[in-house]
Amino acid sequence: MTDGGDYVQDECWFHGTHVLGIIGAKGDEVEYNVSGVAPDATYELFRIQPCDSSSATQDARLALVPGLRTSVADCIAANGTLVVFSAGNRGLGIFTGSSPADGDYVTAVGSVDNSVTPYYTWEATWSTVNNSAAGSFRIVPSSPFNFPNNTKLTVWAPDVPASENCLPMPDRTSIPDDLSNVVVLSKYDQCWLDAWGGAHFLTEAFNISYALYYPGKSNTSTSDGPLFASSDFQNAKGVATVDYDTASMPVRSAQLKIYGLGPYPPGSVNALFLAPGGNILSTLPQRFGGFGVLSGTSMSTPFGAGVAALVKQKHPEYSADDIRNVIATTARPVKWNDAKGHTLEFLAPTFQQGGGLVDAWSAVHATTLLSNASLSFNDTAYRATNLTFSIKNIGKKSAKYRLSHIGAGSGYVLGESGYNLTKAEAYPVYADIHIHPTSLEIKPGSSATVSVSVIKEPDLSDAATRVSHFSGYVAIKAEGAANKLTLPYTGLGAPFHVLPAINRDTSILSGYNISNDATMSLTEERIFNCTLNTTMNSPVTFQDSFHPGVKVDLVVQSRDFALSIVDTNSDKEMFVMTRGSSEDPYLSGWTWYYDGTDANYFHLPAGRYHWRAKALKMTGDPEKKEDYGTWESGSWILRIVS
Repeated sequence: MTDGGDYVQDECWFHGTHVLGIIGAKGDEVEYNVSGVAPDATYELFRIQPCDSSSATQDARLALVPGLRTSVADCIAANGTLVVFSAGNRGLGIFTGSSPADGDYVTAVGSVDNSVTPYYTWEATWSTVNNSAAGSFRIVPSSPFNFPNNTKLTVWAPDVPASENCLPMPDRTSIPDDLSNVVVLSKYDQCWLDAWGGAHFLTEAFNISYALYYPGKSNTSTSDGPLFASSDFQNAKGVATVDYDTASMPVRSAQLKIYGLGPYPPGSVNALFLAPGGNILSTLPQRFGGFGVLSGTSMSTPFGAGVAALVKQKHPEYSADDIRNVIATTARPVKWNDAKGHTLEFLAPTFQQGGGLVDAWSAVHATTLLSNASLSFNDTAYRATNLTFSIKNIGKKSAKYRLSHIGAGSGYVLGESGYNLTKAEAYPVYADIHIHPTSLEIKPGSSATVSVSVIKEPDLSDAATRVSHFSGYVAIKAEGAANKLTLPYTGLGAPFHVLPAINRDTSILSGYNISNDATMSLTEERIFNCTLNTTMNSPVTFQDSFHPGVKVDLVVQSRDFALSIVDTNSDKEMFVMTRGSSEDPYLSGWTWYYDGTDANYFHLPAGRYHWRAKALKMTGDPEKKEDYGTWESGSWILRIVS
């Protein structure tokens, strides 16, 4: 995976230690009830993130076939190895899943918040200069946490009262001369006008290495986010947050916030199932406190992998597919959370939760195996008339099964504008499906096939133009507590290629200032005066470094994207500036500008020009012109002056 270097340390960063603790903590580490999901499993560890740079991560990526991370993961899984990946932390919107979790055979795990949030705090002491008063207080460690041992720090606080508004920079004359042992005491969310933002920028501006924050009104509780937060100012050595009233007790949450939403092509679920990932207490390197609370699908993924290990321990005969299928179909569907603090009385779309919240006990003890982890009816262009799956009885006696339908939330892929993707949006309207048969009896070791078809899609008025999505579960129930299974299904109410390729609402003709990396919107017919010197590396020079540019936003990334400059009077395409879109599907917008270095240093003659963007639509055929979306900017005028 890397170049064979031996620079490997286990104390330099906390992410991997926290992940390993979730799945494998054992022995002395069981303090604070931190015990791994599968503590008796055997683990192999690989160095991915070094202490001082991202080079090891890059080495790992380069060791894979370029651009084929998902395919490589699929190949490993197809070879009989269960491959578990994080579904991603991109949020609650549509298409927020990530690669390589989108592989056909990869097990993608989503995250839900811990229902009880633990707090892990440190004790610190304080005293006045003359020792006339002293005491102790609790702090929550942050990153980094390299406070000096047995060394007293001088507390310095800004000489102005805290405010909800941005304040002028405080007077630095009161700061002690020796900054090496000074700690800033500040409200965490205090804004400073000349420090480019919040409290941690204040410490950077004054070159102070230690910070102690106390929460303001906007962060009186950290139950809705990671308690072990990082600070990114460059000279930081130690950061902590002062304890608040609730820091010594768990915070109980009635909500299950879910992160990462599908679909994945061909319209399948994103996370195959969910696991606890929000506010998880686990192990940390000693220098970070030994224990800490982190959040994300990086935390839910080892939880899911640990459950897989438990299933394999109980059933060594199971294949990788058997393991992923039994975990997904014994999971428990959860209700929709609207990301506004409300959990509603209908199930979240299966695009978001797959089978639901993992149920380790049922996954281990189930005596029924399904052949699938989910069913995808795809979009209407590729809609299957019916889908089938098999039920296998692995118990020791015959089992009678009853099958029924459970509807889950429906929604739209596109927002009302027709160009933006929806965020947290779902409605309690359901599809109707036909299941055959609805009851059957299966002998031990035998299987039976079940057929499922869509009878009616949910009643959503804009299904054809905004591309509706619908989902639900085939419920399979037999005798026994562990034999209540739910098989998630998905479908779309229009072809994927209905989705526009380019966002016409936000793509603009722009000007770009290369001296300060600033972009601004322009009106049509803007005149740009330039000088031309073909002996220079940048042959075209514009007044004030202000270049003609364009900002193009794609609704979703395209397999074939091209941007060109067009002579407006003749409609002649002068040259293609760029081809291909980003590997990052969440890139909000790109800006290109003309400087004479493109197309082998081709330079435009004076004239009237505009930009043309062309992008292949999702599932489009590159050979069909109608499968491309195009957008053209307003025109601009180029003049060449001596």
